[in-house]
Amino acid sequence: MEKPMSDSYKLHIDGQWVAAGDGKTFKTYCPANGELLATCADASREDVDKAVQAAWKAWDSWKKVSPRERSALLLKIADLIDANAGKLALIDTMDNGKPIRETTAIDVPLASAFATLQAPLELMRVRQYDGKNINQWLEANKDRIEVFYLRFYPPALNHKENRYRMAG
Repeated sequence: MEKPMSDSYKLHIDGQWVAAGDGKTFKTYCPANGELLATCADASREDVDKAVQAAWKAWDSWKKVSPRERSALLLKIADLIDANAGKLALIDTMDNGKPIRETTAIDVPLASAFATLQAPLELMRVRQYDGKNINQWLEANKDRIEVFYLRFYPPALNHKENRYRMAG
């Protein structure tokens, strides 16, 4: 079987693929058979600082992007996830050993669903709900939203924190 991933990965910082500043790498192996999957750049504290600085720099222009454009970009991300769902599920399974049925039926579709569900929220940020912007409305209605989330995403019940909250 041909590996669905590249042999090596760099860090993505400030729009560029770069090696770790100190040149360090780590290897990732398939837990099922020990096969080498890829060699990855091992980010140092300095690399992380550069990435955070780049993110703040990008924020200056990103915050000026209209909610409609942000929404469209999130939907494009969801479309890309959907178009590559099989490959992403296989990579996830090979890297961490999860059953393929779980990565195919839950993990990858939920990544797409979260981007899809966030897209209309970007549009709603500028609208008013009961005299509140969307962030204030979400905070005021978080209990109702949590119930909806748990119904939409039952695996959340498996997380210890949610079980205790539900039992509390």
